[in-house]
Amino acid sequence: MVYQPAMRTDEHHVQKHAEILALRDRALAGEQPVNVVFLGDSLTRRWEDNAPLWNEYFAEFSPANLGVGADCLQNILWRVMNGEIEGLTPKVFVLLMGTNNLSSDSPAKIADGIVEIANLVHDSSPESKLILFGLYPRAIDENGVSYAESVAAVNDR
Repeated sequence: MVYQPAMRTDEHHVQKHAEILALRDRALAGEQPVNVVFLGDSLTRRWEDNAPLWNEYFAEFSPANLGVGADCLQNILWRVMNGEIEGLTPKVFVLLMGTNNLSSDSPAKIADGIVEIANLVHDSSPESKLILFGLYPRAIDENGVSYAESVAAVNDR
C-alpha cells in the first residue's frame, strides 16, 4: 500500500463523512439515484459552492459529490475503505485528487497513490467508467514555492 489510510477527526470531516454515508444509504435504498460520483478533495467539494453551475451542468446526471476539503490521498483512501462508495454502481466515477500531497510527497508516490485509489474504486464497481483528472496547475504558494514541476511529473506518470 502506497499510503496508509488516515481518518480525519476534525469536525468538518466527521460531518462530511456522515453526510456521504447517508447519501450512499439513500442511493442503495433506491431513494436517490446516483449515476455519477465525484470523488476527491476541496477542488471537487467546491462544486457545492456554486449550485447554479452544478445544477446546469451535472444535475441531469444524478450526481453525488464526495469531495472533502483538505483531504490528502491517505484521507481519501480511508474514506474509500470505510464505506463511502460501498455498494455504489454509478455509470461514472470522476476522480480528482492528489494536490494536497504536493508539499509532503514525491511525484512518484502521489501518482502511485492516485492509481491505487483508482484501482480500489474500479474493483468496487468494475462496470463503472473512471474519469481520472490529472493535477491542476497551482499558483506559487505563500512561501514562494512553485509546484509546477511536481504537478507535471505526477501528470506524466
